[in-house]
Amino acid sequence: MGSNFKRDLMISAAIFAGAVLAISASLYFFANDLTAKVSSISADRVLIAERATAVGSLADLEKGVAQAKGYQAAMDQLLVPYDQLIAFPQWLDGLATAHKVALSFSSDKTLSGTSGALPAYNGFSMSVTGNLNDDIGFVRDVESNAPRFLVSFTNFDVTHEGAQYKISLAGQVYFKQ
Repeated sequence: MGSNFKRDLMISAAIFAGAVLAISASLYFFANDLTAKVSSISADRVLIAERATAVGSLADLEKGVAQAKGYQAAMDQLLVPYDQLIAFPQWLDGLATAHKVALSFSSDKTLSGTSGALPAYNGFSMSVTGNLNDDIGFVRDVESNAPRFLVSFTNFDVTHEGAQYKISLAGQVYFKQ
């Protein structure tokens, strides 16, 4: 009976130790697998966040395309074709007559092509002689109130000549190619 007890105790202890060892090994492998899964889930969440940001950016770009088309249409309406620039000096003559000023106009023949976001332009120079208020009104109308032409001035000079003033201007009239 004593030897059976020892033998049963040893068997029970071996079974218990084996069970503890098996459970410990299972927990070790389960913890490693769990860590790998957590890392995989974290990486997937980062990837999902990046893709969501990319989708948001793409949606913004698609909205921008629609807006850009609207702006392009407005630019196309704002700018005249090159062949219609021939009417620019005639329009200036009519405006000069309306403002009671003497006009001298010369095209510089300095054409620029479209570069990036800037439209093409043709350089010009002109002189306006008359009463100072009439000269200023004429220049303001050319730059701000041109019905068909987009005009900017790059240089100007004002001189007093007797009872009248002379404004010499250099500028650009823009067109679409």
